[in-house]
Amino acid sequence: MRYQLRMYDLRPGTLEAFLELFPRIVEARREAGFEVVAAWTEHAVDRFVWIVAHDGDFEAAEAAYYAAPRRAELSPSPGELITTVRTWMLDPIEGCSPTGGGE
Repeated sequence: MRYQLRMYDLRPGTLEAFLELFPRIVEARREAGFEVVAAWTEHAVDRFVWIVAHDGDFEAAEAAYYAAPRRAELSPSPGELITTVRTWMLDPIEGCSPTGGGE
């Protein structure tokens, strides 16, 4: 399993709109084979942080997600709400993985 931490800085005042959109983002991610591990907000600065995982070719799944019709149908487009995206690929530590086993 490969994990990615995703941190979004949102346009001021748009966190609630993003949270309303998020369930549809999750559906589109799941259709591309992703698992949403966890998500957090930092309301004071309009920040959204989440971890996604994929058990396979992460890059191919990411490309499929961005090309998917369900992703294209998202309204508003997440890009309209996000000002900055930061991502990190993460490797689990044995015994500490959210799925219990590590790699």
